[in-house]
Amino acid sequence: MAKQLTINIPYTAVDDAIEKLNIAGIFNLYYEQPFETTIEDNGYGIEVKDDTDIQLHIIVEENNDTTEVSRLVSETLKVSSEEISQVDITLDYTPVQFEDIKLKNGWTICYDENVGDSERKMIYLDPQGAFGTGIHETTQDCLQIILGHELGGFNVLDIGTGSGVLAIAAAVKGASNVTAIDIEPVEREVLHQAKLNDVTNINVHQADVIKSEYSFPERIDWTIINIGADETVKIIEQEQLYRYSKCLLISGVVEWNEEKVSTYLRNVGFEVSERIQTNEWVTALYCKGV
Repeated sequence: MAKQLTINIPYTAVDDAIEKLNIAGIFNLYYEQPFETTIEDNGYGIEVKDDTDIQLHIIVEENNDTTEVSRLVSETLKVSSEEISQVDITLDYTPVQFEDIKLKNGWTICYDENVGDSERKMIYLDPQGAFGTGIHETTQDCLQIILGHELGGFNVLDIGTGSGVLAIAAAVKGASNVTAIDIEPVEREVLHQAKLNDVTNINVHQADVIKSEYSFPERIDWTIINIGADETVKIIEQEQLYRYSKCLLISGVVEWNEEKVSTYLRNVGFEVSERIQTNEWVTALYCKGV
């Protein structure tokens, strides 16, 4: 199981620290921005608080020497900017632990591949930094819909794949070809998750689809987009995904902006086949000819 190295650091120095660590060969890291949440038409916005300290987390894989990683991190940051070098860096390793999540359809998101409930079906997940730990309502509701369908022989496209958990669920349910796209370099993590679930037919691509950096296939049975209403409509319209997709699984949409997505998709020939709402988050499967 992976472990997590945590460093306390000023938020204003985090970009410099990440750059130095990347140069040193340390890439699997993340932090939570210090912000206050604001409500906007498209969902939630943020107001960043610059004058505070944050925790920078580094995910260390199980087979790596934690002592060597600690030494490398300490040496790297000591020669970094003045702001970082003045910080008393505390290296604290803690296991990355998540409690299993039982979905409503008999499936479980399981975080230990050696543990399972024989009475439930499992999606194994080892979160390593990319979005999609299974905790968020949108991820769980997407999984509930995907795992409730037989996708044998389907071509599936997952835009904004993150950890790849939704793409993996589609492969587990029989999809013959799954294309997973993300703006971040997530291939290593997605393939790691795929291996845990014994699926091999996932192709991972790094691309900014809003900038049209990817050529989409001309036949897609299911397209999965768990991003946000404005971004979803822009991607579908820009790439004309409504022409190539038989069904669109859309999530990351807040209830007060759902009408924008549903109206747009109705106008291009899709109707709601399935809908789940958890708190303010709406997940819906839109299909042609419903």
